[in-house]
Amino acid sequence: MKKLISKLFVPAFVFLSLGLNGQGLQDYATIAEQDNPGLKAKYAEFEVAMQQLPQVSSLPNPSLTVAAFGQMVETRVGQQMARFSLSQMFPWFGTIEARKNVAAARAEATYQSYLDAKAELASKVRIAYYPLVELEQLILLQKENIEILSTFKTLATSNFQNGRGSLSDALRVDLMSNEAKTEIQILEQKKKPLEFYFNTLLNRDKDESVIIADSFSTPEKRVLDTDSIARHPRLEALRKQREMAMAQEILTTKQGAPEFGLGFEYIVTAARPEVSIPGNGKDAYMPMVTLSLPIYRKQYKAAAKESRLMQTAYSEMENNEANNLLSEFEMTRFEMDKSLIQLELFETQTKQIQQIIDLSLASLSTSGTDFEEILRLQQQLIKYKMNRVSALKDYYAAESRMFFLTGF
Repeated sequence: MKKLISKLFVPAFVFLSLGLNGQGLQDYATIAEQDNPGLKAKYAEFEVAMQQLPQVSSLPNPSLTVAAFGQMVETRVGQQMARFSLSQMFPWFGTIEARKNVAAARAEATYQSYLDAKAELASKVRIAYYPLVELEQLILLQKENIEILSTFKTLATSNFQNGRGSLSDALRVDLMSNEAKTEIQILEQKKKPLEFYFNTLLNRDKDESVIIADSFSTPEKRVLDTDSIARHPRLEALRKQREMAMAQEILTTKQGAPEFGLGFEYIVTAARPEVSIPGNGKDAYMPMVTLSLPIYRKQYKAAAKESRLMQTAYSEMENNEANNLLSEFEMTRFEMDKSLIQLELFETQTKQIQQIIDLSLASLSTSGTDFEEILRLQQQLIKYKMNRVSALKDYYAAESRMFFLTGF
């Protein structure tokens, strides 16, 4: 158990940077760790399991019996007035140690469940935070788009005044600017439910604003393997539960052995008056030994079989959970790879479209380039930039889940 207790001093959350700059997410992670009610409940369950250890390692309470005779029992040396009996039962050798092993394995399993819940919460906090970062960057892109469109409108107005363009070009710019402003309004409205859910994870006021101090950076492809999944707390919890069932089987064998008790009885005797005999009024006492006889064996056989069946059940549950984690690992790795492929495409497309726009603007006054085509390209450019931000969000969300699967 020293190993188990020492684990309590390990830092509860380990958050990697995962492409985010700043301390915003780390600060929120700390709040979630301290205040999330679900996580606190899991830790309370572990503390409850720990309190079982001193309970199972204790002997049963001794028994004290005091009896007074309603009708005195007359003996040769006097009347028996009262009787005092003190006894203590003891379980069979090794029974208490077996109980402690069961309780320790249960506490270990509960602690692993707590670690799993903690890692799951870390993943949820990150995944809930990334859409908020995405919204901030999408709003910035739309504001940048509005500024560029404002420049385009000035250019279109100038061309119209100089007879090189149409007034409809400026009107098209207005249409696109209005769409961008509406998109910003929608994004701002979308932030409210995302902040609401994020605040529930932190167990704080649901209407409190979430300050975004981070931004996405370009990720690099990571080499991933499944070796660490074997040490996942979810699997460790099932292993500890199987160990608990094994310890329970041993305990059942111990409980099927006799229990024995030691006791002492003292009888108060009143002296016979006007009689002179040896031992007149002498109190009596006697040591006692008690032995239980566990002759009804069906309950012990059934309990032992139950423990063996539970061992099989936990083994199969571990295999099933391992398969689920491996399946999620492969799907998450696919999501990460897909996002990287999309990011490469969006970055390439963004650069090429920007070059086309720059060339088109340079030749607008000389070659009569279609201004409407430039606006279409600008819309395509902002679309690719927004898609890139969304792909970054998807990548880091998948990477966070991968961290839960392999890093916990």
